[in-house]
Amino acid sequence: MPDSLTHPKHLGPVLMVFAALAFAIMVSCVKVARAEMSALEVVMWRGLVSIPVAALIARRYKWKIHHRRWFGLRVAFGFGAMLSFFTAAKGLMVTDMAIIGRLQPAIIAIVAPLILGNTERPAPQVWWVLVAGLIGCTILIGPDMAMGNTYGVWAVIGIVLSSGAHVTLRALRTTDEAPVIVLMFQIAVTVLAIMSIAVFLGKIPALPPKHLWLPIAGVGALASIGQVLMTRAYAVAKAARVAAASHVSPLWGVVVDVAVFAFWPTPRMWLGGAIVLAAVFWLMRSPSQDQASD
Repeated sequence: MPDSLTHPKHLGPVLMVFAALAFAIMVSCVKVARAEMSALEVVMWRGLVSIPVAALIARRYKWKIHHRRWFGLRVAFGFGAMLSFFTAAKGLMVTDMAIIGRLQPAIIAIVAPLILGNTERPAPQVWWVLVAGLIGCTILIGPDMAMGNTYGVWAVIGIVLSSGAHVTLRALRTTDEAPVIVLMFQIAVTVLAIMSIAVFLGKIPALPPKHLWLPIAGVGALASIGQVLMTRAYAVAKAARVAAASHVSPLWGVVVDVAVFAFWPTPRMWLGGAIVLAAVFWLMRSPSQDQASD
């Protein structure tokens, strides 16, 4: 049925919604681990935990990357984005990071057509959502930036790098399977993290304390699940549409902040988030967007 949630037009955004949930819970685990570990250490242990999970998911596929150039860019952007996000997670709440992340669709909508061609050009409605997203993010991070909050800067850097990574996923959709991309990405990022730690710290870190094992395991498992869902989403729907669906992330951020950290959003966060979410829900209900994007 064309209106079924299994139709690619709808399946991509639905998969991205669940990927956003996995990533939101993952960020809460990162925050706990970052209280005692460096961002590079969290990246390394995340990878070591993620590899077996990703290998299990990809067990029925041939473990080979066909388009190595795009995959190399995926690794470079993804590693930089991960390191930036994990740095930011120490000083920002989950909701903060989720709302700042709404800058991503703007970058993807601009970059994707330039790199992947006019077939990725978003419908006019997307631009209104992008403008609303920028306004909402400005309301959220403006005061913190004025006070010199560097964690917000790291989050923005992570968004820019992550946007590049998302575009590469769309490019890889025709040559490589999503589970294989995720597995090989986890392996590559883990190797990069180990090498970076060896260079900057001069040694491989010791085993984390036992009370951090569960958060670290959560980071790895949830990252793998989120990566698979996100990669599959970009394989079945256009980049701008999938990125727009990720606007539900602040909702998951609020749920996680309240449930895990007993932190309620401030009025400023409610205002910025409301502007962003109102725009994206309007977009998702627009018939002309469906026609133009799929």
